[in-house]
Amino acid sequence: MKQHAAMSNCQTYLAIFGATAAVLLAACGGGGGGSGGTPATPTPLPSVSGDMLALVSGRGWNYQTQGASGSGPFTASLYTNVHKVNGNTFILVGTAVPGLVATVLTDAQTAENNAIGKLGIVPSSSGYNVVSYVSAGGSGPVPNNPLLVPNTLTLNQTWSADGVTATVTAVGSMPNANVCPSPATGASVQYSGQGQNITIDYVPGCGMTRISSPAAGATIDLVSVGDYSFIGDLSALRRTEPTFFGKRALSP
Repeated sequence: MKQHAAMSNCQTYLAIFGATAAVLLAACGGGGGGSGGTPATPTPLPSVSGDMLALVSGRGWNYQTQGASGSGPFTASLYTNVHKVNGNTFILVGTAVPGLVATVLTDAQTAENNAIGKLGIVPSSSGYNVVSYVSAGGSGPVPNNPLLVPNTLTLNQTWSADGVTATVTAVGSMPNANVCPSPATGASVQYSGQGQNITIDYVPGCGMTRISSPAAGATIDLVSVGDYSFIGDLSALRRTEPTFFGKRALSP
């Protein structure tokens, strides 16, 4: 029963951080071959490798959307706390406000007052593992510390767990890569589960450049990345429901 409760928070992870993969375990698929006398040389599928989330202490990512079902335009910012927990856990905090502004990270109080929630994320040799969360749905450790996104994404690669499946649908130029510190080739990953299909575009060394939810009618675009270390550390104890899924904000 606890696992079902954790799975219900999958939607909140995704809405806040584009992190449906927080409930996934990585498992690469493969295949291919030839026929006839001389085996055909398989054409390698395109892939991209690197730091897909690009978590750096004090870094902030700013996103805008023209709206979603049940809500108007809004701005969301992700922020990595300056200090890690236990020496190796990044705290990634989500904040959001109605309307289109440059950033929610104008100062610590504004960011704190508009916090959506947070994830505790530990880098590994494979990518990033999610270890904890705070959201409108609850808070606590994430069972099995699942992989959020691998360091290598290959076209048609899939991984899945607990009814959620991720598929790499494209490798190449990604939307909004031009605002990254170092624009590069990236990959699109579609996450499917619990009645939702959400696509996240990743650019290594930059992070998530677009988050799309057809069901919610929302496309959330990265507009800038920068150093916001003057913010310090956010507690993100205020709990709100993600507005781009058409849910109301809750009181602190």
